[in-house]
Amino acid sequence: RDKEGLWRRKKEASADTAAPDDRDNIQGAWQVTYSEDSGRIASQEMLKDLRFTFTKDKMTTVITGRTGEASYKLDPSTDPKSIDVTMNGRTKLGIYDLEGDTLRLCIPEQSDERPTAFDSQPNSPNDVVIMLKRVRAGDERASASTESDHSGPFTAELARALIPKAASITNDDFQK
Repeated sequence: RDKEGLWRRKKEASADTAAPDDRDNIQGAWQVTYSEDSGRIASQEMLKDLRFTFTKDKMTTVITGRTGEASYKLDPSTDPKSIDVTMNGRTKLGIYDLEGDTLRLCIPEQSDERPTAFDSQPNSPNDVVIMLKRVRAGDERASASTESDHSGPFTAELARALIPKAASITNDDFQK
């Protein structure tokens, strides 16, 4: 009941008054700082020209000047949080973690199953792990991480799925 003694339905929080969610926080430019495919870690040299940009509903990837675009949907209510990436009519089910200026993605290269952890393992949905750092205005790119504690990554197979140019990347490139 309100002050006047009447029963009134409480207003539900609108999107305008709700706290910012991951859809807002993911938007912007991101530099890949770590990538792992089936347990193989990509070299920093390979990652230096690999960037993602998220808008409200599109994810654009740039690898050495070649651009690919996909749509994406986030579901922060799942555990782990889920992301669906669709390009050329094909949807990849992934997971993500967004904390401040760090974004982790895990997307399977061959499986139609959603990953369950940020742990790159061959022949599993947890295949491709990517770690990204937000690129702030004025930054040439986010610093590539050289620390040994990497809790996430990206891989050639994800790049192949998202960008045709990436198909030229070989597994030997990841071993360097």
